[in-house]
This record gives sequence, structure tokens and C-alpha cells, in this order.
Amino acid sequence: MTVHSETGIDDRDWLSHAETSVLFRACRQLLDKGKPLPPAGMIAVNLKGQGLRPFGLLTFTSKRRFVFWPVIPLEIRSMAEQGTVFLTDHVTLELPSFRTHVTGYRKDGSNEHRSMGWKVQEFSPAGLGLWFICALRINTLYEQPLHVKRGIHLPTADSARRIEEFSKFTSQIRHIDVEIPPAQTQGDYLLTYFSVIDSSKVAPDPPVLPLVGNLDDIITGWDVGAETAFASRLFRFESVQMVISFGCPPGTCSEEMLGFPNASQLDRLQHLAGHRS
Repeated sequence: MTVHSETGIDDRDWLSHAETSVLFRACRQLLDKGKPLPPAGMIAVNLKGQGLRPFGLLTFTSKRRFVFWPVIPLEIRSMAEQGTVFLTDHVTLELPSFRTHVTGYRKDGSNEHRSMGWKVQEFSPAGLGLWFICALRINTLYEQPLHVKRGIHLPTADSARRIEEFSKFTSQIRHIDVEIPPAQTQGDYLLTYFSVIDSSKVAPDPPVLPLVGNLDDIITGWDVGAETAFASRLFRFESVQMVISFGCPPGTCSEEMLGFPNASQLDRLQHLAGHRS
């Protein structure tokens, strides 16, 4: 990813907020507003030996919040341009309440938050608390452009500092690579569980996890409760540990999906977007 300063580009143009690049979206608060960026981890996945591709970017902010920017399918941008969908830009977990909200952008570029009582819920015998799940088609993962170049309008007085901060941020990104063995790639989609556990406990590395949520309307062959092989990665942030588990269960996925637990069920934002009222 490269960035350069140009004149004549309106940094309020809402299309920058419908951006599909994970890195560009995560850098928005610096490039658009001049605010500093927290340390970040770029998660990349290798499926079926096709090579590593960005899956998303995770940060832990000074306000003790986890923020995750997921991959957005390229076709979602055209849907969002019509102003008829709420495009999920990033997902935030608030500590210590363990409540979740998602942030998207309106057509005019202003942000919008949504929450429907979503909160971390225990979901496995290992004591993990489920933050959310993500279903991402493998084709979507590999359709991402590998090189991203954007022209940004920066204020003259602060241009040099922002570019320097951008370079520092990208050079210090922690890279987390995940390999899914071909033998464990059964379906045409990647299923990921984002879970948290208190740092006073031993974080599990479960080789199998149950499939949760009633997703058979978007995933043909979905078998709720079935145990599936997962590869997990552990992250420690102050008093909280995050376990991110990656698997490829059997089935065919028709659309990207984020699922958020509440006390009684798994809510969903299909296509990583929801229709506006």
C-alpha cells in the first residue's frame, strides 16, 4: 500500500469511507483527521496453497477497545454507492463491558454505529467467550488487489507529519500468518471465531470447536453443533487474551456474513452490510 498527497481531492468524499482496502480504512483516522494510530496486527491466511492474503486488521486502542477491520467484497462497494445499505467498516469490542458495536458510513461520509445488545457469550467447554464469527468466501479472499495506491488530500501544514506517521505505522505492523492445511479445507469459505478469555486463565488452543448459530440459509451443508478442525492464534492485550480460530467446514457459502451473539441467539449482518430503514 502506498499513499501520496494530492490537491483537488476532497477528503470528505464518502467513497473513501466505502473503501475496500483493509489498511486504507484502518489508517483513515490519521490520513483524514491527523489522529495517531494504535499498534496493529495484520492477519493473513493461506488456503489451499494459493498463498497468503490479508484477512483483516486488528488493533487494541488506548481506550481499551479491540477494533477489527474485515475484508470487504469488491461488489459491496457498488451496493453502498447507492446509499441503500449500511456498510460495516469495522467491529469494536468495548472493555470492560464486553459489549460490541459495528461502525459504518452513510453516503455523506458521516459515521453510524449499530448495536443490538451484542455482548460476549461463553460458547465452548474451554471457557472461551465468543465476540463474533465471520464467514468469508475463499474467492473473496483471493480477489483482493495485492497493490493499493490512493491519493489523499492532506493539509499542507500537517502533510509531512501524517505521511511520516503513516510510514511508521505500516513498518511496525505485526504480521500474523495462518496456514490452513489442504486436508482441512472442506468447504468454499473460511469460518473464523473471535473469542476472548481473561489473562488469569490458561488460554486454550482447541483443535476442534462446535459450529454455532443457525446459518443453513446462507451455508448449504451447515451442521450446527458439529465439531470442526480449527487453527488458532493467541493475542495478549493487558488483562485480556484473544483467541482467533480459523476453519473451513464443509458446505457452500452464498454470501459474506458477520454474526454477533446476544443472550439468546446469534444475530447477523449479512453481506457485512444491512439494509437501511
